[in-house]
Amino acid sequence: MECAERLAPGIGIRAIGVAFDQQWQPERDLLAGVAGLGVEVTALRSCVATEREVDARLAAHAEAARRHGFVEAPVGFVVVPGSPPRISPFGAWLTEASLRSLTECLVDGRCREEP
Repeated sequence: MECAERLAPGIGIRAIGVAFDQQWQPERDLLAGVAGLGVEVTALRSCVATEREVDARLAAHAEAARRHGFVEAPVGFVVVPGSPPRISPFGAWLTEASLRSLTECLVDGRCREEP
């Protein structure tokens, strides 16, 4: 998803949604799904294979997931900056539609924490 965003700014969050939605499909083709968003597959494969900065960021994400006890994909975190930052994990129940709603809510400042 890091590479999808790099190749087509604004597509990354939708690419994550494709990955979440494909978890329910018996036959998965993530590259085809991301290509359907307008990302060129050859460029995507090249980015995944060669971009060391992306590798480092993904390794940091994987380490954070391990620290929080997530061992299966898909998973993600909502991080609210502050001192200390608040981290809320979410798991496989998320779909593209709910991820889009969550993202819009965060961007627009309409989200409220529930106790």
